[in-house]
Amino acid sequence: MNDFEYVRPGRPANVDKCVIRDILLQHKDQIIVDRKIVPKKYPVWSVLSRKLDSKISAISLYVMAFKEKENLLSEIDGNSSTSLHDNSAGDSEESLQTSLNTSELSSEELFCLEVPAEDFENLLETRKSVRRDNLRGKRFTRTNIKLKKGIWQFWITNELWLHFKVKCGFNYEYNYVTSDTTHAKIKGHCDCGNIINVDLMKQSDDKVRIECRITNIFKVKGICGKRYLREPLRTKMVEKLKIKSTVVFRSEEANKLMEEGDVEPPHLYRAEVLSTAKNQIISKTYLSKNPITALHFLKVGSLQGSIHNIGLDPFFVHFWSIHQQHIYRSCMKNDHCAISIDATGSIIKKNKKPDGSQSNNIFLYNAVMYTRNKQIPIFHMLTEKHNTNMISYWLGEWLRSGNPLPVEVICDSSIALLTACTRVFTGFLTISDYVDALCTRHIACYIRIDVAHFIKMYAVFLKTCNKSVKSLYLGIIGQIIMCKDENMAKTIIFHLLLISKSKRCGNLPSGEISRCSTSKKYLKSLLDPNTAYDTAYDMEETGDIDSGDIDTESILFNDNEEVENIWLRWGSQIDEEVKNVVNQENADDDNAHFLPQFSEKLLKSLRWFPLWSNIYHSKFKSARVPASSAPVEGEFNIVKNHVFKMFPKPIRPDVFVEKYSEYMKGKCKIIDAELTEIMDVDVVTGEYDPDETSGRTFEAIKAIQEVEDWGGLATAVKSRGSRYLTKNYDLFQATNENKKLQKIPIMKNGNISSLQAIKFKKEEFSFGNTCAFDSLLQIFLVGVFDHPQLREVLLRLQKDMKFAELVLYISNNGINQHAYRLRGEILKEIYKESTNVLLENHYLVNCESNIITVVTNIFGNLPSIQEAAVTSWIISIQHPIVGVQIKPGKYGEAPLVELDDCKVFLPQAQEKLSIQL
Repeated sequence: MNDFEYVRPGRPANVDKCVIRDILLQHKDQIIVDRKIVPKKYPVWSVLSRKLDSKISAISLYVMAFKEKENLLSEIDGNSSTSLHDNSAGDSEESLQTSLNTSELSSEELFCLEVPAEDFENLLETRKSVRRDNLRGKRFTRTNIKLKKGIWQFWITNELWLHFKVKCGFNYEYNYVTSDTTHAKIKGHCDCGNIINVDLMKQSDDKVRIECRITNIFKVKGICGKRYLREPLRTKMVEKLKIKSTVVFRSEEANKLMEEGDVEPPHLYRAEVLSTAKNQIISKTYLSKNPITALHFLKVGSLQGSIHNIGLDPFFVHFWSIHQQHIYRSCMKNDHCAISIDATGSIIKKNKKPDGSQSNNIFLYNAVMYTRNKQIPIFHMLTEKHNTNMISYWLGEWLRSGNPLPVEVICDSSIALLTACTRVFTGFLTISDYVDALCTRHIACYIRIDVAHFIKMYAVFLKTCNKSVKSLYLGIIGQIIMCKDENMAKTIIFHLLLISKSKRCGNLPSGEISRCSTSKKYLKSLLDPNTAYDTAYDMEETGDIDSGDIDTESILFNDNEEVENIWLRWGSQIDEEVKNVVNQENADDDNAHFLPQFSEKLLKSLRWFPLWSNIYHSKFKSARVPASSAPVEGEFNIVKNHVFKMFPKPIRPDVFVEKYSEYMKGKCKIIDAELTEIMDVDVVTGEYDPDETSGRTFEAIKAIQEVEDWGGLATAVKSRGSRYLTKNYDLFQATNENKKLQKIPIMKNGNISSLQAIKFKKEEFSFGNTCAFDSLLQIFLVGVFDHPQLREVLLRLQKDMKFAELVLYISNNGINQHAYRLRGEILKEIYKESTNVLLENHYLVNCESNIITVVTNIFGNLPSIQEAAVTSWIISIQHPIVGVQIKPGKYGEAPLVELDDCKVFLPQAQEKLSIQL
């Protein structure tokens, strides 16, 4: 007995050889031209490969056709002994040309045109090739004339489109130019099956004739493709896209190339192709793929001395140039200088973290200095954290660079920014400490709130009120802001509180005019331009405000604020006077301006009255009435709509810092040209008594914990948690105590195109709309994993029920080919009437139904009620019961009888009748 070794069989082929042979025989007329197999690069092989769902490559089909050449030839002329040879490199083109002229299958179109010889000569270039002779040990240089790569293909495609509207995007295989440049040959093919042969012949010194033969010898009707966007055309396209978007670029090109009713040209590239090319070429200009690493390269390279601090997590970067510091110091010496500080978003791109998550929204903080005749940004910060500490660190680093304290600082009404400015520029821990000190002490820096932000908050609060009521209240708020005298402001506030708290106005019972009516006349007189109190405020002076950067629920309206100061007590005294007047009067008319909520907001706003009004204007000799952050808002407008107008937003942080620094370098030169004297200025520090603020520790801690929200953009948006049947780390942590999670498989719906037909013997079945069945299956799978009792019941039923077998199989082995086959067997039986014939031996089963239909078909033969007969009575059934069986009870030996819709007779008498559900 000979020993033998077991050989493991290889994996099964993707496509059966018989199927491949059949499809080759079916298309033998297209594969064999002039009794020769067409070359492997011809589109027919790709077409046949797609017919086999790309399970076998085009080159593999070519090899198999070569092996079956005798059989293919015998099908044509019955001579199996004739040898079939493949095209050689030398005669393939010639034999193909002959077949084009003789074969009835071929179709040909001829296009001829003449172009200037100069255009053809611009496409030529000289290339040198070096060949080494190993025997002689020498190198030989050969000079060839070729068409310029990446240029001539686009030129021919463009000419064919402009003159003949040829929509094929040909991919050219080779080109040949004679040494005397009088003749050139080009060959290519399109995805639709068309083949192009181009002859360029020089007719004279100034004309070149182009003959294009486009043939489709296989009659393949595919989809025309696009031309590849390759160099150097790729770079030229990107240069155009730097100043316009891809949508605008495609629209402009379409206007040049197309007429109404035309198909899309093959060299009008898709938007995604243009965007990819643009991103690839622009990314080559980055110093590093990581923006933080690129910023570090800039700090030690071209922007050395301008980038001061870089943070990783949380991300931040402080940057300003020495030239900006020089201009700031010079202006501080010669003129009254104020600084406007604000932040904006939607410019900077988020950074990616190592775990794949993204950073918070990155905001640009800008500090703009302005005098009576000039304004310029002086220091900047990008950061994803917007709390008091981060802003204080940035402002402190600016002062640490040797810059003097500003005389005046204007910002919006956000608590984080106000607290940071108060701490760094005045030395007080809280804003309340600073406001109280303003009344009694001289402080070097004046912190103010921007008037536009302040009025915007009241405009939002009054947006639901009547237009005349809203106009009066906003107008008087403007008058309070413009007041430079405390007594005048007190008078206006008194009358404003009076009309907002009085329900009645008009005449009193005594006939006198009520105080409410008198207050209205007084307040309206303040808004009359002909009166002496011509201090009306126009919001247009402050410029446009980005509503996305305004927190309308600012600290001024903070109902949880419990800190009391001098100005709150001052407002409380005015309010008590108003209450006394309101309680004493009872007028005869309703007050249309009655709005007690407004009075509450106004009293809370008085907490920091000196910051948003002008009552200390003369004390600090402020240059601007009222306080406005229009300079920094204007700078944001320049950044978004001018400096980075052509940049796709959001912008990488390193690109922003580099380009913005270049812009500031030129702007500083312009400002510096206007300065005539430079002098060093010593740093001015504000007075600060630590004993005064030692009792305000709680308020200081509360202030430092405040975060600038910027209209909700500064808050990181949490991603939505995944569903219960997918991977969810939070759910895993919550349910992982003393137990393990079990993964429940999910069967794909029959409508999914990736599912193949299921073969039963020689017939193939496809199942669609399996939602109802899959839902029932999923319910049972969850039950099997959660309740062992259900598994035991299904184990008893699996021999007689395919559905029970399917549930148990999936719970043990998961989803595989056998599971889909079991589902197919069940659905094939349930939906026999919904089976339609698609092709020969191929059927489509429509499983669309509700779940009740599925349950009835699957569980129709199972007993829903079991009745144990223990007597010999005649039992009448008055209503039908589906799937009910009778079996012997424990007191008798009655046989198992199925119930009908009417009655059942049990012959054996017993003592007890029991029904078990």
